[in-house]
Amino acid sequence: MMMGKMHNRLVVIPTYNEAQNIESLVSRLVEANLEADILFVDDSSPDGTAGNIARIAEQYPFIRLLSRPAKSGFGSAQRDGILLGYKEGYSEIATMDADLTHAPSDLKRFLSQPEGDVVIGSRFQTSGGLPGWSLWRLLLTHFGHLLTRICLGIPYDATGALRVYRTARIPRRVFELAQSNGYAFLFESLFLIASNGFAVRQIPIILPGRITGHSKLRFSDLRHSVSLLLQYFVIRQLLPERIRLVDLTGRGLPETDSADAATWDRYWGCRLCSSQLVYDVLASFYRRLVIRPAFERSMRANFPPGSRLLHAGCGTGQVDSRLMSRFQIVGLDHSARAIELYVATNGEIAEAKIGSIFELPFPDSSFRGVYNLGVMEHFPRQEIVAALREFHRVLTPEGKILLWWPPERGTSVMILKVVSAVLRVFTGKKSESLFPAECSRIQSRETTREILSEAGFTLQEFKLGIGDLYTQVLVTASKSQAIETKHNPLSQGSR
Repeated sequence: MMMGKMHNRLVVIPTYNEAQNIESLVSRLVEANLEADILFVDDSSPDGTAGNIARIAEQYPFIRLLSRPAKSGFGSAQRDGILLGYKEGYSEIATMDADLTHAPSDLKRFLSQPEGDVVIGSRFQTSGGLPGWSLWRLLLTHFGHLLTRICLGIPYDATGALRVYRTARIPRRVFELAQSNGYAFLFESLFLIASNGFAVRQIPIILPGRITGHSKLRFSDLRHSVSLLLQYFVIRQLLPERIRLVDLTGRGLPETDSADAATWDRYWGCRLCSSQLVYDVLASFYRRLVIRPAFERSMRANFPPGSRLLHAGCGTGQVDSRLMSRFQIVGLDHSARAIELYVATNGEIAEAKIGSIFELPFPDSSFRGVYNLGVMEHFPRQEIVAALREFHRVLTPEGKILLWWPPERGTSVMILKVVSAVLRVFTGKKSESLFPAECSRIQSRETTREILSEAGFTLQEFKLGIGDLYTQVLVTASKSQAIETKHNPLSQGSR
């Protein structure tokens, strides 16, 4: 049951087995006169919670119900409700619990505060903020508060659900990036908000112990929360671009819903899994410390200063950052998430586009050079040739391509195989894949020459050396002949 929008504020309340509280909660909300629509997000509660809400909504048309088919988690319910609020244009979105511990009168105080992009209730700013709580819950809550301060570097009451978000100030992308479906969504979303410079206003509240029903918090939720905190601590220290929000508005970046783009969005996303995080950290060090020095030397040797270059399949662009002042670099990737990371890594001045390497969104002769690292091995030969033909088209007559392309027995290939095997043993996930499949690693110089020739290029350099610890073959080629260009129906993504 979804009634239409009546107010400009929305209060999101997740429910699961809260049938006995709904009538009292609605009475308190009505008495508080919040001038807001109330959205209950119910996960098919077996105790009839949704039925109670539907019955009461007949009397109060500002009450709305979003029914979900199964229990999917507190954080997931909050996310769905918040994103619905953004979609329907609410100016303020509040969240609260359904267990009668959150006072609607406190929420009204929050809504009246002009300061803060997000206003949150704090149980720790006044003595006696947690009356009626058992010793175990007090210890657990204070320990969680300490962990969020240490791991996330934020001083706020990050695990409380009584909040107000100002949608005009906080982009919805915050809640799309927050991945937890459980209670960890609370500190995860606030961490992303605070880390990106948005103003957090805390207001002291008194939060009594729960009177009716029982807590939905399980041991698995605690374990997940601690794991997430530790992972975000690592990300904050070593991969800060993963939590940096980027405004891509006005960059002419089209949306794509292809399965391949979705695969790469997941790959470049903030992957919160211990084995994936280990891989991401190792890959980041590899790009920055091993590949980048050799890459920079080759770029300087092959292109004069000021050259306009296309990084086709740019990913995070970690290797580009120190060359931005020397060349005019345009990053292109099929993954919107990769482009976010590219701009986050290289600054708002970085030029970037979403697009396919098989249909480059640039006119003929646009670039002096086209390059990529670790891209071509993800495609079969026919598609590699199609991409190279597009590179040929957008290059100037004197243009070159530089491709860093792993050989079948390169150092990085062998190390990643070992790392993947070790992680699978320790995690017990035998089929886990840490990176997309590589079907076309370099086999030989002659095979590479044939592929290049088919796309109109002449091989100039085929180099595997100590400079990058024998991890990638540097393939350099120049335009050698005109080729017939046709519309290419391929629409798969690039790395």
